[in-house]
Amino acid sequence: MFFIGKVASTISCASKEICRHIHNQFTKQEAGLQFILPTVLLGSIFLSLISSLSNPILGRDASLYLSIATDSSVLDVSSALELFDWPWYSLLIGIISRLSGFPPEIIARLSCESMTAIACLLSVDIVRKTRPDLTGWAALIVLTIPAFNEYRGEVLRENGFWCFSMLALWSMYKLEDAHRIYRLSFVCLSTVIAAAFRFEAVYIFIVFAITEFSRIQGKTLKIAVAFGSLASVAIVLFYLLHHGLLPDGRVTSFVSRIDPLKILNNFSDFSQYVALKLPKYTSKNSEQLLFLGLCGYLISKIISALGIFSIPWVLGWRLPRKARALTWDHLTIAAIGYCGILLIFLINTLFISGRFIAFLGFLFLPRISAGIHYIVNKYPKTFLPIIILSITLAISNSVSLSEPKTFIRDAGIWIGNNLSKEDRIYFEDARIRYYAQWGYVYKNRDQDKETALAIEGDESYEYFALDLGCQRQLDHQIKQLQEKGLHLLASFKNKRGCSAAVFRRSNVPATSQADD
Repeated sequence: MFFIGKVASTISCASKEICRHIHNQFTKQEAGLQFILPTVLLGSIFLSLISSLSNPILGRDASLYLSIATDSSVLDVSSALELFDWPWYSLLIGIISRLSGFPPEIIARLSCESMTAIACLLSVDIVRKTRPDLTGWAALIVLTIPAFNEYRGEVLRENGFWCFSMLALWSMYKLEDAHRIYRLSFVCLSTVIAAAFRFEAVYIFIVFAITEFSRIQGKTLKIAVAFGSLASVAIVLFYLLHHGLLPDGRVTSFVSRIDPLKILNNFSDFSQYVALKLPKYTSKNSEQLLFLGLCGYLISKIISALGIFSIPWVLGWRLPRKARALTWDHLTIAAIGYCGILLIFLINTLFISGRFIAFLGFLFLPRISAGIHYIVNKYPKTFLPIIILSITLAISNSVSLSEPKTFIRDAGIWIGNNLSKEDRIYFEDARIRYYAQWGYVYKNRDQDKETALAIEGDESYEYFALDLGCQRQLDHQIKQLQEKGLHLLASFKNKRGCSAAVFRRSNVPATSQADD
């Protein structure tokens, strides 16, 4: 017993010494050790690699990008624009694949993982430059925040948007004392590349302009020049929009969404619709209720994206940052501007995706780090639990415990081998068509299964590739489809029991290749 007690005492002392050493590195005033930034880069790539391996099935967006990248009919930009109104990432994947000889999917996954890692690295380096004492926390948190870490392993245009937007913001800090032309050129180049992934990145120009105007001496003159310049740019954009002088597609769509007249009209239409559903004595306040409801919904989505880190984020806003005024801080302005874009998008569409909000995870990193730094300094016993919780969250965001939807891939391969591309086939999930190597198309995106079954005549579908989900009564579901005139050709399941099936209409002649 004495020996066991001695060993336990030794382990306890060693653990305390290790914790003290880690705590010193996290609170060091000079950014800790030089290994922090390389660790962030390698750690991000490692987590993304784990996520990719645990989820080998591509998402819908990724299927679209890779279909364009591998489409032999896409010979130039104009042919790519016929398939998608912002195809620059797809074209980049196709070019790199042809030059390197690597499959497009490998190129897409590696590029997305690398761009996410660079975005993490740049955000931590910004913290290192502005608040060296927060560098250790920033390095840990950036690998943990659910906002963008939940999308590791996926092929999205957002990865490039995050990377090059952060590069533009990073250069505003790093080149603060450089020549104005050199700084402007680097920021513009980074922003243009970011906009090639998501056009919304052009708002970084406004962030840069505001930070540059902040250098002007005199508060009144500073404000007048800033708002005067922004108003001039807005007037020119809206003039070009209303006279049809902007490029069609994504550019026109984006500018029209920030058009005040369109925003007011959409908001008025929504509020009138809401008023019809409200009691008579509250219908007069429908506009206020709708606006406050949308703002509350956006805040709830942001809190959901940050997860448990929303608590230190709120604390971080209450703590003024050292070495720089809050009003003209680059990341603060970028965060406020991006929240404005999200709110405008929400008013226009009444919808917002979690991956649109994810960019705020990078912009809020200094505030979250400051909040955790404050919590640990005030309550030292929380240090080790926060470290353990952060590591657990980082791993849980990367490792998917759900079974991958391999049945989508299996159904696609079967269709590619047994059916003809000329057959009229309804794909409930267009990724099945992608895995059949026929390309991902939007043809059926607004058409549900029941509508497709109801179509008759020459336009009716001959075959149906359906995602049957994970329902327990799978046989009953198949029986219902058979009663509607469908004949089961093949079904595919993953380990969880989720399945997809291929059906043929009973009045369609069977072929030796596809028939059971």
